[in-house]
This record gives sequence, structure tokens and C-alpha cells, in this order.
Amino acid sequence: MIKTKKSILIALVIVLCAVSYLGICASESIVKMHIDDTAPDGSRFKNTDEGVVAVMLDVKGGKFVGLVIPSWYDPPMSTAIMLYKWDTDYQTTISNRPVFTDLIEDSEESSWVNPGEKDFRVDFERAFAEGKYLLVYKKHTDHALHIPTHAAHQDSVAYFNGEVYEDVSYRVSCIVNPSAELNEEPNILFNDSETIVPTYGIGASEDGESFIQVANLDSAAHMFTVLGGKFTGFVFNSLFLETGHADVEFKIYRWKGNYADTIKEDPIYINSFELTSGGPDKYADFKVYFERAYAEGDYLVVMECYDGLNLWTHAPKDGVTSFLNDEEYEYGTFKLSYIADRYAELDERPFETPVPTDTPAPTDTPAITDTPAPSTSPPKATDDDKQMWPFSIIIGVIAVIAVVVIIVILRNNKKGKD
Repeated sequence: MIKTKKSILIALVIVLCAVSYLGICASESIVKMHIDDTAPDGSRFKNTDEGVVAVMLDVKGGKFVGLVIPSWYDPPMSTAIMLYKWDTDYQTTISNRPVFTDLIEDSEESSWVNPGEKDFRVDFERAFAEGKYLLVYKKHTDHALHIPTHAAHQDSVAYFNGEVYEDVSYRVSCIVNPSAELNEEPNILFNDSETIVPTYGIGASEDGESFIQVANLDSAAHMFTVLGGKFTGFVFNSLFLETGHADVEFKIYRWKGNYADTIKEDPIYINSFELTSGGPDKYADFKVYFERAYAEGDYLVVMECYDGLNLWTHAPKDGVTSFLNDEEYEYGTFKLSYIADRYAELDERPFETPVPTDTPAPTDTPAITDTPAPSTSPPKATDDDKQMWPFSIIIGVIAVIAVVVIIVILRNNKKGKD
């Protein structure tokens, strides 16, 4: 009978646990923020190599506790996601700090990953109130994330490079939980102010070339427009070095309307540095930080290199022009990006690689005189030594007396015990 009661109690406990678990699970739901129909413009995706992808989400049905992000990508891939509370419009919203940031990344897969195969689930580990939010995707390192496009959805608005992407929604879902405890403390996991902005077209160059060898040129140059923050750095995407390193002279000019007039001016930044890579097929991004912050605007970057630097070529892109030996490269653009920092303090002091100073002319060497041999006799006592010696003797005497007293005490104690 006792065993039967114990079995019943154990069964009840298991049932209660299962009911509680199911109740918790039932309170969490995944809400699609897209329609499965194809995008009206015939597109299949937007990717983070093309620019900044963003979507406004009107979250309903419970506290906002996470995201499910399906995508195509080719590892290695690392993408930053930033979540903002919606404020009036896109530009106003991103002028505020995000409430959540994270990196979604994969460096282990060896082939393309398709939506549904390995979707990213992002748990905020906090619960935001219902309302409107802006989710922003930005390339962090390595390859791009491709976010699928679909027909428009009533609770989401798609954006691309800060502009509304009409009649389109991105494939993303919100995780909501009505019973979650509200916790809106921001969670900033990395520097959210920095953005890597690609300055190259999508697809192959029109001449069929996959890369150019800078060593075979007098110079290679790239003109582009910096937006979305101060200009603080430059990126050689998927750095391709035949010899494992390359010494590059790097100059930045403010664009003056055409190439010839631009390079007549003094560059605002000059530096020489060594690019390095991990060897063949190790095409990681290489970032160059200026330790300066230049204003938004049009710039020309000129590169000279006489060893192993190669630049990948891509399709043309509006507002971007590449140059070979001072002549426009009509068939495409180089795979390069700039780094913009929204919160950087403007600092446009000229920067130039320090030039070695001339070696000073040698001065007359003074005549060498014989140096007297050092004395081997012990040094004489100083006045301080003379003042200290009586005190030292007194301390020594006290120490001897103390030792004698201790010995006597110990002997007396021993006799007492005997």
C-alpha cells in the first residue's frame, strides 16, 4: 500500500511538472513578420555586402523576448544585429543607443547554409514591452548575411540603407511571451557605433576579371561617399596576398569633382603599413584604423604597392569609381569598405608617416686623458657613519643581554620541571 501511494505521488509530481512546463512553453510563441509570397520586385534577398539592412517590427501579443533569423550565408560569416526602440522615424531611431546588440556568426560550416537549415535563434535574456522596434543588420567580418525578401507585411516595414524598401518584408520572426517579467535593461555586447560599409557592387566585374595585381600598376584608387558617421577606418575585404604580406603606401584625399584635380591637392592622410594574411585561401578582412575621425563626404583612396597585394573586382556600384593608373576602371569596383563611427569626435588633423630626421654631423672627439687608477684602500667613514657607531654598539650589547636572560630563564624552567 505504501509503495502504491509513493508511486501515485511520484506520478502526480511528474504530471504537475509536465503541466507547468507545457504552460510555460504555451505562453511563448513565434510570430512571423513576413508573408511567404515572393517580393513584388522579383528579388530573393538583400545582403550585408550591399549595405545596411533594417526592418521596423510592430511587436504584439506579449513581451518581446527574442528573434528567429533565417538566412543564406557562406561561412565564415559574422553579422552584427542591433535592436532599437522605434522613435518617430528611421534616422531619429538610430541616433539613439540600441537596447540590445549581438553577433550572429558561423565559422564551422563548409558550404552554403540555406534558410531553415540553421536559422539563428536570438534570446534576449530579458523582456521588452510590446511596441515598435527597429532591427538593424550590419556586416561585422568575413562573408555577407543574405536576408530573404518577401511581400509586404502589415506589422513590419523594410529598410535598405536608411530608405523604405517599398512593398517588401524581410524573413524574420519575433518571439513573444505574455507571462515574461518585464526587463528592459539595455544589453550592449560590442561597440555598436562602428559600421563597416561596403563600397563595391554585387556580382562579377563586367570584364570577367576576378582580381587585379597592384604590383603591376603605378597606383590603384577608389572613390566613394562616406555616410552614417565619421570616417575612421578602411577595410580590405577578403584580403588576397600572393606572398603573405604587402607593403602599401596609402593616401586619402578629399574628392574635388574629378581625379586629376583631387590628386593635385595635399592628401589629408598618408601612411605606409604592412598587410599580412594567414596564407593561401585565408581571405580575412584587414582593417586599417586612422586614429582620426573625418567628416562625412566624398573621398579618394590611393594605394601603391610593389609586391603581393591583389584587389578583388566586383560589379559597378552607383556613387563608387575605381581607378587603375589614374584612369577610370569602367568594368567594376574593388572589394573595399570604409568604417564609419556615429559617435566619434571629429578630428581632422593631418596625419603623415613620420619622416626620419637627418643624422647629425659628428662632433670633434675630445682628447682622451689618462684616468687615474681607482684606489684599492677601503673607503673612509663618513660623518653619518661616525654618528651611528656608538648607537650600533649599544644595540649589540642589548641584544647580547637579552639572549643571556632568555637562556637563564630556560634553564630555571628546566630545573623546575626536574
